[in-house]
Amino acid sequence: AKANAFYLQKKRQAGTHYCIDDKETIQCTEEHNVAYAVGDRKWFGFIPKPWLDNKIKNHNSLSYEMCLGGGRNDSLIIDETAKAIGWQLVNKGFYNSKGEPDLGRVVRHHDVTGKHCPRFVYQGEWDQRKEDAMFIRFKMLVRSYAIIHLQRLGKSK
Repeated sequence: AKANAFYLQKKRQAGTHYCIDDKETIQCTEEHNVAYAVGDRKWFGFIPKPWLDNKIKNHNSLSYEMCLGGGRNDSLIIDETAKAIGWQLVNKGFYNSKGEPDLGRVVRHHDVTGKHCPRFVYQGEWDQRKEDAMFIRFKMLVRSYAIIHLQRLGKSK
């Protein structure tokens, strides 16, 4: 996380709000500042999901860099990122019409730009179905942590 944070802090118009690895979470950019992580350019041949097209921008999102792969404990990184995002949903009051944490606000880099990121599955080429299935599991993990946070605050139904 430190190495990624250092690298991203030195780049112009590149960055993230948080870098998370299996040892720590580093805040790279203050949340009220823009982190150029979403990317305004689309990857070749990518067609954005219509419900996201031109809605997720650098100026209206928080970004988390999961430092996956390279022999790190990916399960722990995914878990820590889910905890952080679940907490953010509750802390910022992002709920859906049913009063539940709004998982629609949890979006991958891939969904916005087409970049193969995050890459949950490392065997072979990018497999959209496998990555989508892993992302659904990730969102359910975010939901479970958001509910735990709500219960701690005494706000659960």
